[in-house]
Amino acid sequence: MPDLVENTEITPEDFDFAKWMSGAYKPTRGSTIHQRGDLLAELDRLREQIEIAAETQHEEESLEDVSTDLLRGKYAKIAQQFHDSGLFVKVSGHTNEEKLSIAKSLDDLINEKYKKDDESEEANEYRHQQSKELTYHLLADALVEPKLDASQLKQLHSVVGESEFSKIVSDYQLASNSLNEPDADFLPKHSTHLETEE
Repeated sequence: MPDLVENTEITPEDFDFAKWMSGAYKPTRGSTIHQRGDLLAELDRLREQIEIAAETQHEEESLEDVSTDLLRGKYAKIAQQFHDSGLFVKVSGHTNEEKLSIAKSLDDLINEKYKKDDESEEANEYRHQQSKELTYHLLADALVEPKLDASQLKQLHSVVGESEFSKIVSDYQLASNSLNEPDADFLPKHSTHLETEE
């Protein structure tokens, strides 16, 4: 009886590596960061008022009391404004070699401005600021969308705050970790005849 199962195994000779690579992308992660962090306090205030209003019995409410439905309507409106202020940020990872290359470019900028042996207060402050800038340069290079430069990222960080900005940093670290080899200490240990020999 003939074999009805078609052999679909791809041999090395049949595999078009260039074509496969043309569709390959680096690991990419994304998060929504919000522009209107100022609305969170108002949402907290309304949430408290809604809880108090819900606990108040209907017969005890005075004409001046704001109804629970009205408070919920206000809450929904502000929550929508907060939601609409969101920006979805996609970032890809870097290999360790790419990180080193970007860091070296930044070092070159420092060395153009100050000699390596310049230990003046001004030179040291500039180096300190530039080392902090490395994060913004790495992220600017890794951003898929929207495309922002290092100075725009620095401005974004100062406005949206640490909590929102850390989402971008965390996504970048996750994407980068999946590109780089794990630490040897975390790799499974395999027994070999060399390890078991006395």
